[in-house]
Amino acid sequence: TVNEQLNLILKDWGRCDVLVNNAGIFIPGTLDATLDHYQKLFDVNFKAQLALIKTVIPYMQNQGSGYVFNIASLAGKIGYAEIGAYTSSKFALVGLNESLHAEYSSQGIKFTSICPHYVATDMASGSSLSENEMIQTNDISNIIKSLLSLSPHAFVKEIIINRE
Repeated sequence: TVNEQLNLILKDWGRCDVLVNNAGIFIPGTLDATLDHYQKLFDVNFKAQLALIKTVIPYMQNQGSGYVFNIASLAGKIGYAEIGAYTSSKFALVGLNESLHAEYSSQGIKFTSICPHYVATDMASGSSLSENEMIQTNDISNIIKSLLSLSPHAFVKEIIINRE
């Protein structure tokens, strides 16, 4: 379970400084998507990430610091035709990030939504783009490393990563 894994981290390291929320599934459709499709998308793309945040925030509050990266999608900022179900789940995550930032930044906990376009993963394999034309996974990890290197009072609430 999440609590067991967090307890292992706390046992080994004594703290929990960073959470990278990167769960996600894709199901196409908007009005043609079933309510079950919407439920699955929200269960993974929003509720699973919320559950992880709810688990780690008390530890970060006790520490007086922490950083949560919510990997959303460009579809969490821009509505696209024929993927409204997916888009709405990612919009929810970006909105949650905004609220959490407003609530917890004064406690030293930072939140950043990372909203990439197509990323070279299995989830994007149905795209018409080649893997080389997509954003690379190491681009995302490099952005996270960069944000972690900022001074304690600097923050970036949101990053949109587009492709040429």
